[in-house]
Amino acid sequence: MDAGIFEKINIEAKKLYEHKLKIRNKRMAADGSFARAPKGGFSPDRIRRIAVKKALKGIF
Repeated sequence: MDAGIFEKINIEAKKLYEHKLKIRNKRMAADGSFARAPKGGFSPDRIRRIAVKKALKGIF
Protein backbone atom coordinates (compact mmCIF):
# COMPACT_ATOMS: atom_id res chain seq x y z
CA MET A 1 0.00 0.00 0.00
CA ASP A 2 1.11 3.49 -0.75
CA ALA A 3 1.96 5.51 2.33
CA GLY A 4 -0.56 8.27 2.86
CA ILE A 5 -3.27 6.82 0.61
CA PHE A 6 -5.88 7.03 3.34
CA GLU A 7 -4.95 10.66 4.01
CA LYS A 8 -5.49 11.42 0.30
CA ILE A 9 -8.85 9.63 0.34
CA ASN A 10 -9.85 11.59 3.44
CA ILE A 11 -8.95 14.92 1.81
CA GLU A 12 -10.86 14.09 -1.38
CA ALA A 13 -13.91 12.95 0.61
CA LYS A 14 -13.89 16.23 2.55
CA LYS A 15 -13.70 18.20 -0.70
CA LEU A 16 -16.70 16.34 -2.13
CA TYR A 17 -18.64 16.81 1.12
CA GLU A 18 -17.86 20.56 1.17
CA HIS A 19 -18.88 20.95 -2.45
CA LYS A 20 -22.12 18.99 -2.07
CA LEU A 21 -23.32 20.82 1.05
CA LYS A 22 -21.60 24.13 0.32
CA ILE A 23 -19.79 24.07 3.67
CA ARG A 24 -16.29 25.41 4.20
CA ASN A 25 -14.35 23.41 6.76
CA LYS A 26 -11.34 25.70 7.03
CA ARG A 27 -12.97 27.95 9.63
CA MET A 28 -15.49 25.62 11.22
CA ALA A 29 -15.94 25.33 14.96
CA ALA A 30 -16.32 21.99 16.69
CA ASP A 31 -19.63 23.05 18.24
CA GLY A 32 -22.57 21.61 16.31
CA SER A 33 -25.27 23.65 17.99
CA PHE A 34 -25.32 26.32 15.27
CA ALA A 35 -25.88 24.01 12.30
CA ARG A 36 -27.88 20.82 12.08
CA ALA A 37 -26.24 17.70 10.78
CA PRO A 38 -27.34 16.82 7.23
CA LYS A 39 -28.51 13.34 8.20
CA GLY A 40 -27.57 13.08 11.84
CA GLY A 41 -29.60 13.16 15.00
CA PHE A 42 -33.11 12.03 15.68
CA SER A 43 -36.30 14.03 15.81
CA PRO A 44 -38.29 13.49 18.98
CA ASP A 45 -41.62 11.94 18.10
CA ARG A 46 -44.74 12.06 20.18
CA ILE A 47 -44.84 9.45 22.90
CA ARG A 48 -47.53 6.88 22.32
CA ARG A 49 -49.81 6.31 25.27
CA ILE A 50 -49.83 2.74 26.46
CA ALA A 51 -52.26 2.85 29.36
CA VAL A 52 -54.86 5.30 30.64
CA LYS A 53 -53.64 7.50 33.44
CA LYS A 54 -55.13 6.20 36.67
CA ALA A 55 -55.08 9.63 38.34
CA LEU A 56 -57.50 11.10 35.79
CA LYS A 57 -59.86 8.13 35.99
CA GLY A 58 -61.35 9.15 39.33
CA ILE A 59 -61.60 12.88 38.56
CA PHE A 60 -63.90 12.77 35.54
